[in-house]
Amino acid sequence: MKENDLYGTWKYIKVEDPNTHPPDTTSAEEIKFADPSITFHPNGKLEMIWEGKTLSHGTYKIDGNMIRYHELLDSGRTHDFPFLVSELSDSKIVFETMRREEATKVTAIKAK
Repeated sequence: MKENDLYGTWKYIKVEDPNTHPPDTTSAEEIKFADPSITFHPNGKLEMIWEGKTLSHGTYKIDGNMIRYHELLDSGRTHDFPFLVSELSDSKIVFETMRREEATKVTAIKAK
C-alpha cells in the first residue's frame, strides 16, 4: 500500500463491531443520517467526520498494510493507534481499528 493510494475522502457505507457475534452493524439509516467519512490528506493529516462535525483528527503514516494514526485530542493530549487495511482499491477501502476494546471495522467508498 502506498500513501497516495489513500489520498482523498472515503464515505463510510458499513460500520461494524467485529468482536460481537454476529457482528453488530450500524444501521443503513444511521449511516445515511450521519454521513461519516475519513479524509487522508497528502500532507499526512487525517480527519474523520460524523454528522458534519470533526469526530477525530491527527496525522498518519503508512507501515505495510497498517495506517499508524496519531490522534490529536482537544485536551492537548494525543492517542496513537493502528488501523489494519484488509482491502484497498481505487474505489473501496476496508479497515479496522486494532484496539480490541474499541474494535470497529469500516467499509468505505471513494468520494467523487
